[in-house]
Amino acid sequence: MLNSRETLAESVRELIPAFTTATESVDLRADHPYEYASLYAELGALALLAGAAEAGESLLARAVEIDERQPAAETWLVLAQIAQGDGATGTMPSVVDEARDPLWTISGGIDTAGVVNLMLGEIDTFTERFPEHNDAVADFRTMLEGVETETT
Repeated sequence: MLNSRETLAESVRELIPAFTTATESVDLRADHPYEYASLYAELGALALLAGAAEAGESLLARAVEIDERQPAAETWLVLAQIAQGDGATGTMPSVVDEARDPLWTISGGIDTAGVVNLMLGEIDTFTERFPEHNDAVADFRTMLEGVETETT
């Protein structure tokens, strides 16, 4: 929806600081910190899609700090860095390795190909919103597609 409504994106950018303040006041020692990690991840992705890459990166980094097993959040973190002109060369390899982690196959909920497809879907969402970053995400996409071919 943000793709076609720049005024909505502007409104979201204005609200991100209030949401960030609200999430920072939450006690993460509560019973379900992974829920807060998910909240940070969703807010970070929303901020990025609204064009607030720096705020998005901060929220996504916090999400991954709370719960490092979030392939979508890790993908968005790389995309936030790319959107700011950072090649994400330090972050990208570890995120690609996340897709290879045997935990995903062991857990039974999703396999490596499923994790890769999830990550590629997040990249597609980002590049649909910001087609000017297609070239910048090409290496990331290629690395993930390489993982996908390893599993087939």
